[in-house]
Amino acid sequence: MAELPNPVNFAAASATVREEDVRAQFACGPDVERHLDAIHEFTDAGYDHLVTMNVGPDPDAFLDFFAAELRPRLTG
Repeated sequence: MAELPNPVNFAAASATVREEDVRAQFACGPDVERHLDAIHEFTDAGYDHLVTMNVGPDPDAFLDFFAAELRPRLTG
C-alpha cells in the first residue's frame, strides 16, 4: 500500500484505532455465535470459500476453538 509504505506510517495511521473499533468490524474472541453470524453474512451473499484465521498470539488456541466449537456448527 503506497499510502503506508513503512511501519512508522502504519503506526501513525492506526494510532487512534481502539480495540472496540476492531471488535465492531471483525469477529474476534471466543463467541461462536459472533463468528457464525459473520460467516453467514458472506455465505448468504453467495461466497463459497472463506478463510478463518488467528491474528493473535495463540494460534494453537484458535485451532482448538475452530475444531471444537466452530467447525462442528458449520458442517453439521
